[in-house]
Amino acid sequence: MSIDIKTAHIEPQRLTFDHLEARIGKGKAATRYQEAVHDFQMTTNFHYRPTWEPEMELFDVRRTAIRLEDFDALTDPRQYYYGPYTIQRARQQDHADSNFALIEKRNLFDALDQVWAARLRRLVVPLRHVEWGANTNNTYLSGYGYGAPFTSAALMQAMDRFGYRAVPDAPCAGAERPAAGDSRRGQGAVAGRPAVAAAAASGRRLHGAERLV
Repeated sequence: MSIDIKTAHIEPQRLTFDHLEARIGKGKAATRYQEAVHDFQMTTNFHYRPTWEPEMELFDVRRTAIRLEDFDALTDPRQYYYGPYTIQRARQQDHADSNFALIEKRNLFDALDQVWAARLRRLVVPLRHVEWGANTNNTYLSGYGYGAPFTSAALMQAMDRFGYRAVPDAPCAGAERPAAGDSRRGQGAVAGRPAVAAAAASGRRLHGAERLV
C-alpha cells in the first residue's frame, strides 16, 4: 500500500470584506490595520440618545470641530492597532526598565550631586501631573471623537501618557536620599513644592482646555 501526498492550491473566492473592497479595490488584500479601523465608526441604529446630551446621538459628528468628507482617510502612518502597538510598547518598556536597573545596580544616584538631585525632584516629579492631564484629555478624545482611526490613536496615546505618568517616580525616588534611619525614601519630594502645584494646575488646564474631538 502506498500513500501519495499531494498539495493543492485553493484560490480564495474573496480576500477581504465588502466594505474594505469598496475602499481599496476588488481583488486586493487588506492589511490588519485596515481591517481594524476602517468603517468601525457607528453611524446608525442607536438605541437611545445620551441622557446628559439629548440633542446629540451617542456618536455624533457634530461634536467635533474637525470637518472631513471621510474620517477614515485620517490614518496612522505607523499602522498601529492593538497587536503591533502592545508589542512595540512592551519592548520599549523593557528597554527603559533595563536602563533604570543599570542605574540602581551601579548606584549612580549616589554619585549625583545634591544640587542636581534637588533640581531633579523639583522639575521632573511635577511632570506626572502634566501626563495625567494628557491621559485624561486623550481618554475624552477617544470617547467623544469621531472616526475609528482618530479615536483608536487617541486611546493609544492616552495609554502612553498613563505610562509616562509613572516614569518620573523612578529616577526621583533614587535621587531622594533620606537621612540615616529615615524610611520615607521617595516621599517628601512632592509635598510643599510650588512646582508641583503649578504642574498640577497645568494638568487641570490641559484637561479643561478647548478640545478638538
